[in-house]
Amino acid sequence: MTTITEAVDDYSLKKITLEQLTAVIKESHPSAWVTLAERDPQHPEGDNNSRNRFIYNPYHHPKGQFFQNVIKKAIMKAIDFAHGAMLKKYDKDVFVYGDPRLKKLDEFVKQYTQENFKDTPYKIDFMNKITDIALGLAKEDIYYRARMFDMMNRFAFMYPIYKLTELELENVNRIRMTSYYCEKCKMQHDGYPTKMMHIDDKFMYTC
Repeated sequence: MTTITEAVDDYSLKKITLEQLTAVIKESHPSAWVTLAERDPQHPEGDNNSRNRFIYNPYHHPKGQFFQNVIKKAIMKAIDFAHGAMLKKYDKDVFVYGDPRLKKLDEFVKQYTQENFKDTPYKIDFMNKITDIALGLAKEDIYYRARMFDMMNRFAFMYPIYKLTELELENVNRIRMTSYYCEKCKMQHDGYPTKMMHIDDKFMYTC
């Protein structure tokens, strides 16, 4: 009987197919999520609830790799282009606001971004550029500005509190941690963890 380790090695050497590797894994662990070949079993087709992890593993599954390496990068390039073009080709002061509503919203969002995205610096730049583009468009075009503020007011009236799930709260609070226990090196560290794994509805932190 082929072991899982042997099957993984054989797959790496292209001696067996992905279907054969999956069959070996399922024989020993019928409920296992084979990330190379399968969608997350927590979210089968038709389940459109918010995810706690990608439905296709971004490191193993072809669709997950496409999302991580192609779609995300394409979005970032589009944001970079629009942001740069608005500054260089349109108005160097497009992201400077005299309207106190836009100014306060800009200050609030960027302060929140700085405090809550600090584990990954490139995400701060990404979020700030999205903020600039959205508020810059609102500054320039009364059509979008009027509807943006009207939508915000209506939404706040209809849904005054957005309650986060337990896992969402832990995801946010991870950045605010002063220390954590690393599951990899089995030690307590100061600061916030650089990585986290979602296992059995709990977050496991690693350095």
